[in-house]
Amino acid sequence: MQFEASPGVINAGLKEIIPRIKDWFPIHNERKSAEIHLNEALGEKTPLTVKSITDEGHSFHSESREMELILSTELFNFKRYSNYTTWESFKEEALTTWEKCVLSINPIKIKRLSLRYINNIEIDKGDDDAKINPADYFNTNISFEKPLQPPSLSNYKIRYTIPLIEEKITIHVSNNVEISVNDKYPFLIDIDVLYNDVVDYNYDDVKKKLDELRDIKNYYFFNNLTPKGLKLIT
Repeated sequence: MQFEASPGVINAGLKEIIPRIKDWFPIHNERKSAEIHLNEALGEKTPLTVKSITDEGHSFHSESREMELILSTELFNFKRYSNYTTWESFKEEALTTWEKCVLSINPIKIKRLSLRYINNIEIDKGDDDAKINPADYFNTNISFEKPLQPPSLSNYKIRYTIPLIEEKITIHVSNNVEISVNDKYPFLIDIDVLYNDVVDYNYDDVKKKLDELRDIKNYYFFNNLTPKGLKLIT
């Protein structure tokens, strides 16, 4: 989520948030970026010179590091790295964290909302002579004259963008077949659904829009799977 906060509130507000979320996110780090210059004379005692350091906000992690929160003066980014459970539980975690932050942030506008899912679907290689054709599992793929079989091709990636102009929504989809590991082919489906309109902040509207983005994600995710592909996730 990208937001616009009330003037004069956000910088002090970020510090107030830390004790509110420490039970969920006990690991806290400040995020900074720096402009570093290489000195021409490598023989100098200080071959590197830091010209400027910029505050980029804060990062927080749960003790298990399964959850991460990145928070700045205009960004709220909630991530879960463990196995996906249900949409309702994930949404509750994200919105509960947002509610702990919103008291200090006091947002006045939402500049972008997005949901991103990275799905790792593993396909068994089977016997040494087995051939795997991605078209058996996925409706969007590279077409081969012969099924995919090492060492003819070790991995590939497709990325495409779908703009929904009237809805002001953009969908980015990436399909990756990675190098086989432990007798399996990791097939990654990365879907990022973004709502690009700038609107006045309203908590109920955010909840409703997140559900809408999730429905769009599901439409493109499940339509990208063949019946054989669906069996891999059920």
